[in-house]
Amino acid sequence: MLEENDQRNFIFDVFEKSVTNEKLNTVENQISKIIDMHPDYFGVLSNRDQFQNHEFKPGESDPFSHIALHSIVIEMISKNEPDGLRPLYDRLVNELQDKHEAQHQLMNAVFDWMIESAQNEFQNLDNERLMEIIEGELEKDPSK
Repeated sequence: MLEENDQRNFIFDVFEKSVTNEKLNTVENQISKIIDMHPDYFGVLSNRDQFQNHEFKPGESDPFSHIALHSIVIEMISKNEPDGLRPLYDRLVNELQDKHEAQHQLMNAVFDWMIESAQNEFQNLDNERLMEIIEGELEKDPSK
């Protein structure tokens, strides 16, 4: 896993390569697609000097964490890990008619799982619990 500064530099580099139409490798291409889904982040990503070491406050949107979490969720979906995640994602996409919003729903569940695991000192970091949280997320009314 990349350190926060390395992660930011990587995302800044991908954004800059995308803007200048440079060739992207597979991972860069995936990150570029995620960035493209978030034009509201272009201002931050266009200002490396200002945001390289910026500390985002609680409640403030952190594009770097958001993009990284998208990438994690996309990887989990592609591998169907934990087992059964892909069908749940497909169901959510079908219900919402929006892949991006479906990914956000899964991101919320993964984030909740990470927080719960940290609170338990990472002793209960298991896929079964993650699937329970995801299924709970699916039960929520997406209009709320």
